[in-house]
Amino acid sequence: MELENKDICSKCGGLCCKQTGCYYSADDLKVVSSKSVKDLLDKGYTCISSDVFLMREDPILLSLRSRNKNASKIDLVSYSRYCTALSPTGCIYSLENRPSGGKYLIPNKDGDCDYYKVTLIDIIESWEPYQQMLRSVCESVSGIPFDELIRIQAQDYFEYIYQHQMYDHNNLTEYRILFPEENDRALKKVFGISKSDSLEARMAKMF
Repeated sequence: MELENKDICSKCGGLCCKQTGCYYSADDLKVVSSKSVKDLLDKGYTCISSDVFLMREDPILLSLRSRNKNASKIDLVSYSRYCTALSPTGCIYSLENRPSGGKYLIPNKDGDCDYYKVTLIDIIESWEPYQQMLRSVCESVSGIPFDELIRIQAQDYFEYIYQHQMYDHNNLTEYRILFPEENDRALKKVFGISKSDSLEARMAKMF
């Protein structure tokens, strides 16, 4: 199995990398600790991110991901795109040092790239045992309690999404369920409306 094909990737221009940075597996770090995570964040190419799994008891699952352009170390509710590790000649990381989310994504000339041996969910869920540690790092780096921080970022996310009419953005529906108050405040600020249901009516008129 060919894990890297620069010819295919150069022709496509790194479309996946222009959508978002790839995910680290916990196995990518020799030692998983607050210090190792902070050291990686300090290098400028990595962030702590979150994904939403509504069927989980705690629907927020934290992990490490390659940082997107103009994003911060703590990018929990992300609207930014374009991985900082993408250069004009491809990924700045060698295949050996690339996060698992990029290393095991097999190039396909038809653009239908898929994972080899692992799934994206496997990679994200590898961080399950380290959730409390990652939350503590978020608080240490930001100086803000985690629950407050993610709500601040959620409202910033909603405002950006609505201002730029990015209604097909990943996780928008899930974040609206998790953060209804922040969603309503963003709607009121951007559109002058205060109920989430009003967005469906507005979107129906646009499409």
